Amino acid sequence: MRYFLLLITVVGTTFTAAAQESGKPAREQSSIHKQIENKRFLFVAQTALPMRGRSVQLTSSYDLRVSGDSVIAYLPYYGRAYSAPMNTYDGGIKFTSVKNTFTVKDRKKGGWDITIQPADANDIRELNLTIFSNGSASLRISSNNRDPISFSGMISQAKQ
Repeated sequence: MRYFLLLITVVGTTFTAAAQESGKPAREQSSIHKQIENKRFLFVAQTALPMRGRSVQLTSSYDLRVSGDSVIAYLPYYGRAYSAPMNTYDGGIKFTSVKNTFTVKDRKKGGWDITIQPADANDIRELNLTIFSNGSASLRISSNNRDPISFSGMISQAKQ
């Protein structure tokens, strides 16, 4: 009898945990969709994937922040630059844009493709962000004077 009760308890707990887990992705996807709709999200870069050379695991905090009409980038750059910046502190991909074109398209298998074209960032031509329904994302940056670079990471809630 004890074993039977123990078996019932274990099976019931397992089904309850499975039911809670199955609802989690839908809530997460809804939250990400709402962030994209409101243009308020944060892409946290975890890996840099330069066009030439090896991928680089990022140990510092690098991100792309979208807050309404503004886009703020603080990302490293690894690759070939065709012109050097005048200021040595301007290395990497650092800009704030308030004039940009923001396009969102739904992906066939879930997730979103976002294209951002900043009009007031000197060297940046286009940012292509692919966000998957589980919150993982990839970012590809095209530049006028540098080789393209990609980043992989996660979407996080943007702080107000």
